[in-house]
Amino acid sequence: MKIKTILSIIMTLGCFGFTVGCSSIESIEVKEVIPMVQQIDEVSYPQKIIIALGEATHGNKEFTQLKLRVFKQLVEQQNICVFALEGDMGGCRKVNDYIQGGKGTAEQAASEIGFAIYRTQEMVDLIEWMRSFNEDKPESEQIRFYGYDMQRYDNSKSELLKILNNSASELNQQYASTLNKFTDDNMYDLDKDTVKTVISELETLNNHLEEQRDTIISATSEMEFALAQQYAECIRQNSELRLADSDYGTKRDSYMADNVEWILEYEETFYGNNRIFIAGHNGHIGKTTATVGTEKIMGELLAEKYGDEYFAIGTEFYESTFLASDYNTGERREYRVKNSGNNRLAVLLHEAANDSLYLKMEVENTDSDLARYLNEKQPMSSIGDMFSNTFSKTEKAYTQKIAPYKAYNGIIFIDTLTPSTMLDSK
Repeated sequence: MKIKTILSIIMTLGCFGFTVGCSSIESIEVKEVIPMVQQIDEVSYPQKIIIALGEATHGNKEFTQLKLRVFKQLVEQQNICVFALEGDMGGCRKVNDYIQGGKGTAEQAASEIGFAIYRTQEMVDLIEWMRSFNEDKPESEQIRFYGYDMQRYDNSKSELLKILNNSASELNQQYASTLNKFTDDNMYDLDKDTVKTVISELETLNNHLEEQRDTIISATSEMEFALAQQYAECIRQNSELRLADSDYGTKRDSYMADNVEWILEYEETFYGNNRIFIAGHNGHIGKTTATVGTEKIMGELLAEKYGDEYFAIGTEFYESTFLASDYNTGERREYRVKNSGNNRLAVLLHEAANDSLYLKMEVENTDSDLARYLNEKQPMSSIGDMFSNTFSKTEKAYTQKIAPYKAYNGIIFIDTLTPSTMLDSK
């Protein structure tokens, strides 16, 4: 499948989607919302198995800074030490190696995650803080960094082969030979027959991996074997996505939910830890699905499994200048959108005259106008990594219809957003 076709699918099914229909949302005054508002740094988050933070756009510096800001609060308040990102598992493992004292630089680590949205100074700052935090701490108390996405091959391949190199040399050679066909550069150009053949070979190799469990563990460790299995699984997931067309979004979000569950199981098995922080786009972490073409997003799947132990924090803005890849050319450039509308939550929070705030989704009177307002679907900002000037002229092209109360446990609002600071021009 050609790159343009894949980009079209991702644009349609990924982190934003067109919405239809009209709304009869009643007008709400600012004073009705004020009792639900807190300063971000004063929020005391509840103890949950998963606390998820979304971002309304991928291309703003403030949302990456917010990841660090909220995570710091969770570290201080609850000793949460696991940070999981909407990024490639193999690439995020390289970040983990760096923050735990590995070689290289934070810039190099950020570039390994696999997406342009993370090759930013803001991500470098986040990674550097984690490395500094980990200094002089025992392994059990250090921050650990994971990725729950699967849209890249190279780093997961290299991490898998590294484990097998000195523990199962023949199996290592077989994986290397089979996976030689798949790289980050050519994965969108592979024909479906080739992909199907490789998936079949992968299933056989993954069975062999399980058969050699004892041998691999003896040469490495149980932790390394578990990682090897998960790298192999992410490679399989990515391969399956090469065959996906209209169900790309459904498959990807399902895999991401599976991978978050794996992180929890891995953490509990090897560290005795059962709480994590995850960060991704609003269009993945919300508890209800609004993305066209995706049956259930990751957040809805996790909310179904973990119930109230899944705590979702969405984000919203009034005005944003952001970076995104041009839908037609692929060039990364600046765009600008400004929310409007008398009944929009974004406008209401803007009128609260606060640069940033946390909106608690706790309504005392469930029969009030405010409760009805928050339970009714309305346009909320949702911009992925692809955009065009045409989209900025149509609200439906950069919003999703969401009932705030049903989708999120809280919303962080930042009035005005600025572009990410890119490390390079890629």
